[in-house]
Amino acid sequence: NIGLFMPVYQNQNNQQSNNGSSSSSTMDQEIDEYQELYGNSAMQDMANEQAADRHPPTLSSPYAEVYEQHVLKSSTLDVGLTESQQRDMEVFIGNWEQNRSRYETVASQTNIPAPLIAAIHWREASGNFNTYMHQGDPLGKPAVNWPSNIPIFHRWEDAATHALNMKRSIQNQVELTEETTNIAAISTYSEVYNGLGYFYKDRNSPYVYSGTNQYSSGKYVSDGTYSPTTVDTQLGIIPLVG
Repeated sequence: NIGLFMPVYQNQNNQQSNNGSSSSSTMDQEIDEYQELYGNSAMQDMANEQAADRHPPTLSSPYAEVYEQHVLKSSTLDVGLTESQQRDMEVFIGNWEQNRSRYETVASQTNIPAPLIAAIHWREASGNFNTYMHQGDPLGKPAVNWPSNIPIFHRWEDAATHALNMKRSIQNQVELTEETTNIAAISTYSEVYNGLGYFYKDRNSPYVYSGTNQYSSGKYVSDGTYSPTTVDTQLGIIPLVG
């Protein structure tokens, strides 16, 4: 959670062992403090305000429907992280704090929120700056995974700018800028960035919602191969930027 939306991290996995360890107690205390400080009501208030915003008139099909679905999901959105996801969140926040200037550099070049860039980078490559942000393949070599039809880049910033500019059309359609905090716009852009496979299967995208009550199971385990029972445990974009 790096504060783009400031949602609450409500721990819905309270079946932790009561071993009396100080680390577990500290984590529980931090979660309680998040809840008391912000409250899921804060997320709901913001989501309800945004629910009044219908899709921008420039949205074409199927993006208008994708956007509309995200508006509806945001009205009942709660974040609930497992212990593993809580640990991953801590590492992600550390990466953000250490490399914020790099994300802000790309944000200034693409007009996309720096926290969103950091979150996409985490989903694609776990924050590894030696990879393409397009799909996590190693920099300096021809890409293997899709999209593979991209130039060879040697600097992460150049590759990241190229990856994001490939989605300029949807960025413009959802009116996404460096200052955007609209949940539906962020969610729509993120889902299109990853691909609409989940949308066409009528399933919520873990790329966007893993770590929230909007996702339970279903994952593309490889390009084009979908498993309805596999659970994506990686943090989704919305918890990451919240």
